[in-house]
Amino acid sequence: MWTVRALFSLAVFYTQVLAFDASKWQSLERNIGRHGFFKTADPKNCGSWHQRYTKLHQREVLKGGAGRYLYHVCDEGQADCLVGAVSAFYIALLSKRAFFTGKFSFQYHGGVRSGALDDAFEIQAGGLDWRIPDALYHEHVVNGEHALLIGESIDHATDNQIRRIVARSLGPDQSMVLLSNAGVIHRLFNIKAVRNAMQRLGVVEDHAFGCALDYMFQPRPDIMNEFLEELFVLRDPERPPVIGLHLRSGDNVFTNKSYAGDGVDIVRRKFSSAFDCVRQVSTYLEASGRVRPIIYVLSDDVDVRAAVPKILTDKSVLVNTNIVPQHTGPYQMATTVSSKGLQAAAIEFWLFGEADVQITYSLSGYGRASAARSIPFKPMRVHVIKNYTMLQSCLPRDEVTFEAISKMKPGI
Repeated sequence: MWTVRALFSLAVFYTQVLAFDASKWQSLERNIGRHGFFKTADPKNCGSWHQRYTKLHQREVLKGGAGRYLYHVCDEGQADCLVGAVSAFYIALLSKRAFFTGKFSFQYHGGVRSGALDDAFEIQAGGLDWRIPDALYHEHVVNGEHALLIGESIDHATDNQIRRIVARSLGPDQSMVLLSNAGVIHRLFNIKAVRNAMQRLGVVEDHAFGCALDYMFQPRPDIMNEFLEELFVLRDPERPPVIGLHLRSGDNVFTNKSYAGDGVDIVRRKFSSAFDCVRQVSTYLEASGRVRPIIYVLSDDVDVRAAVPKILTDKSVLVNTNIVPQHTGPYQMATTVSSKGLQAAAIEFWLFGEADVQITYSLSGYGRASAARSIPFKPMRVHVIKNYTMLQSCLPRDEVTFEAISKMKPGI
């Protein structure tokens, strides 16, 4: 690891931009392995269902349309769809159904291949091919019976509704289509029979999301060229602590209406509480380890990304200003979802989860879900900013629990 460590110490920690070439890419592959870009859940923390379910899934698929299936469909942003997919997966697991998911499936099967999951994620990363087979799409998904699990509030996703969906999945219907952008793992554990079944499988509530996500999805290794700097920093075992800072400007930035305007001072004012939180977290991390943390910045607005190093001038800031973020929900300021947009959202979601402490926003599920993904392999430490312009305490006692995170829309 010394070659990579030397590169980190001399260049990455105290500079914002590095130029990577083929030799450094090869060095990265040698040191962490082509399929070791991201930390993954320890199997000991995830239960005993993986191999058995993989075999069941393959067996049902081979029945050629006569098996038992659960199709998850979602046309919202990436985080919403991932939490919805994981909850739907556990329903499929419990009901012994082959699981398929089709983010943007209506676009995909409508003839416009934009934002298909395999643009960003490896097929069968954990042994599961989650692509909806074309031969089954029109027969089962378009014409089949659909269940809705939208949002994460008492008006839209009650325990009784979830109980009915689980009961239906256990019934004789050959196919079930679940349209969902809601994470309801914590609500599934409210149902005694489901909780008992999960426990028999060794599924722990706060580990369940990260374990299933790792099983189903891993970002494709061949699309990571634009994120080598972040990979080098975040995967160094001897790096300083990393604070992940997610600044959400809002959907309006995807219609070319920059939230940031054209001045650093505007960004400083708009996100004042988040920057204050960074300073508080930095202080307690430095006090405990006497090492200056790195601030890893994500934002949906390229102007905000570019402004942060000019605001946190006393910090080591890691930020990618070369990509142009896109909303991954076609109904939210986007008529199509490009492969590049989905890829960037996927990789940054996984990278953000590698930070030691995350600072994210109450109105965005992206950062919260990314942090929750990491629980099976490291402690989750998250501060949730309630209002970007109202200062709040960001001391260790203010870190938000998994229980609280799981209940915030769109849920976990």
